Amino acid sequence: TGPQLFLLHLTVTRPMRADPRFLPLMKSSGAWEHWVETKTLPDWCKLPEEGGFETCVELRKAQER
Repeated sequence: TGPQLFLLHLTVTRPMRADPRFLPLMKSSGAWEHWVETKTLPDWCKLPEEGGFETCVELRKAQER
């Protein structure tokens, strides 16, 4: 993770988070591993309108293992 990841939390990047290509991007960035290991969720996964996005759903599944 790096300082530029704050951009992912902006409302304007919501369409990017909804895109199916976002999950592989998060996995390759190292953020995914961090979230799984620490059992934390990015803030956007806590929003009702984004909790069903693929990245959030798959992250919750990975954290249950």
